Amino acid sequence: MTQLADRIQCPALMAKVVPVEEAVKHVKHGDVVGISGFTKSGDPKVFLPALAQHLAAHAPDTRITLLSGASLAEEVENPIAPFLAARGPYMSSGVSRKLIHAGKMDFFDQHLSVFARGMMYGFYGDVDVAVVEVSRIRSDGAVILSSSVGVSVEALARAKKIILEVNTAQPDFTGYHDIVPPATHPHVGWPIPVVNVDDRVGTPYVQIDLNKVVAEPLP
Repeated sequence: MTQLADRIQCPALMAKVVPVEEAVKHVKHGDVVGISGFTKSGDPKVFLPALAQHLAAHAPDTRITLLSGASLAEEVENPIAPFLAARGPYMSSGVSRKLIHAGKMDFFDQHLSVFARGMMYGFYGDVDVAVVEVSRIRSDGAVILSSSVGVSVEALARAKKIILEVNTAQPDFTGYHDIVPPATHPHVGWPIPVVNVDDRVGTPYVQIDLNKVVAEPLP
């Protein structure tokens, strides 16, 4: 817990740290779950396998929709695949692929360059739960993402409930990201004015609604 306390600097959110077995109970049948991750980087490595284990034991008929920025690690997606009613916009899971081809999972393919903005505009419906891996939570509750961005910003903005997976095995990524939430920045409307390697137009953190955070799971 000492290392976790170093990474969670917001007392209100430190109080929401729970075992992952408790955190997974916030996902219900029919939920649309938006998660972090982009080609195996930054996906919620603890939560999704734990959710799959929970559903297999207690609610095997549960089906959810899973939305991500891109593909996920097979060890993250494969266990949850049997519980997916729908998946988008891209995946590389062998288990999901077989279920899609067998007609047991719906799949929609959307170009990754437009999916995040479509999510923000509500084109894919409501997001019930956002599950996002972060490397640090600031004292004001803003989060520092881990090793990818993907659709984390949009999922955090659109979700009714937020679950933050704080990865202390990775470094603090403060300063790595340049976050500009869609439709909230005067320059978004393209082109974004980045012309030099050190130009920044946003912030290194994502501001979230603290009231939406329901859990931060421990492994």
